Amino acid sequence: MPETFPDLALDYAPWSEAHTTWIGLDSYLESLQDGLRVGVHSISSGVAPLDILIINSHAMGAGQAVLPVFFGAAVKDRTKERPPFFSGSGIAGKLGVSVLCVADPPLALSEDLALAWYAGSEFNACQESIAELLAGISQRLGVELLLIGGSGGGFAALQFRLEHSRGRRPEEAEADIAVLRLDRMVEAMGLDDTLH
Repeated sequence: MPETFPDLALDYAPWSEAHTTWIGLDSYLESLQDGLRVGVHSISSGVAPLDILIINSHAMGAGQAVLPVFFGAAVKDRTKERPPFFSGSGIAGKLGVSVLCVADPPLALSEDLALAWYAGSEFNACQESIAELLAGISQRLGVELLLIGGSGGGFAALQFRLEHSRGRRPEEAEADIAVLRLDRMVEAMGLDDTLH
């Protein structure tokens, strides 16, 4: 469903994929009955939208059981680019797997912010929205989530991994917090032969 956002100096042009806006998280999650759709999805969530990027959605239909979810680190130079900022798109292209990239919503609220730790703001409760988004995707698509991030994105990945693990039996959550190298991630996803 279409939604408009206040002029927050967002720039979707660098992302050549389709851009879809959604009125609330429920409308986006309902759309998952048709599977993931490639592109940028802006979901209304307070003053700034919750922007996500889906890459290679075809792999989910091919039986991909693990969905990598990338959270971004600090933005190096805000004078050259405008939000949303997505990490993980390069790896997705190399591996040919479906990937979900999550932008840090508060970065759209101020040009002075380089990192907001996915903590939200007085205008935006993005932690709850992101946790609900991740749980909804995992449940509706029947996939495990592999949360990945560096620096502030690593903090967010750990935070949301803990949130996603609540209510699960200890043996189900025992591997939830791990430091993964790219080669181990590729091996865990059963893609080690695709890189040779």
